[in-house]
Formats: sequence, structure tokens, C-alpha cells
Amino acid sequence: MRQGCPGVGFTIKLEKYRVSIYTVIMMIRNFKSKLAQDVFDGVSSRYARKLPLSLHDKTRRLLDQLNAITRVETLKIPPSNKLSKLTGNLSNYWRVKIDKQWAIIFRWEKSNAYDVDIVDYH
Repeated sequence: MRQGCPGVGFTIKLEKYRVSIYTVIMMIRNFKSKLAQDVFDGVSSRYARKLPLSLHDKTRRLLDQLNAITRVETLKIPPSNKLSKLTGNLSNYWRVKIDKQWAIIFRWEKSNAYDVDIVDYH
């Protein structure tokens, strides 16, 4: 056996790599306000600054959850989301609470979120 010649007298160890290809399907179809769009995109704009900076990370996480689900009921977990169907003029909308003052509202149709907005309840 010759040394130094691949395949003759020794084994070449190859690493195996898993390549995953993901198709990103956006469940959020549109944003009703520039505030919601900019917070989702992580853009620091005059619109995004209307929401306290301390709430941006939590809001972005909630928007990411909304963007990933295919059934609105999924947002019931965790219970702190406080998912609820709105009434009155906004009876077509759902709400997820960010904190006591702020919430994300959206319309849910055929596994997609439309008119996503961040609203101040006070």
C-alpha cells in the first residue's frame, strides 16, 4: 500500500451536510399601517417610534407568530397572547394583546392575515 495516495491504503473521511430548502409562505398578506410594516421589518422610522421601543421585540415576535400560522386558533398559545375576536365596527377583526395599552389587530380569511395593524387602545 502506498501512503499519501487517496483511495489506496487509507480512508478519506467525508463530512455529510444536510441542505434544506425552505419555501417561505407569508401568511400576512398586507399591513394596514406603516407602523405595523416598519416594526415587522425592524425599521426604525418615525412611524415605528410611535410604539415604545421596549415593546418592539415582543411585537415583532407576535407578528412573526402571526406570519407563521395557518389557523388563527394557534395564537391562543401562549394564553398571554389573549387572542380574541373583536365586536362592533371591528367585528371582522381579531386581536392579540401586546400589553395593556397596545394590540395587534388583523382580519383572518382563508389562512391569511389581512390589514394587520398595531393600535393604541387608550
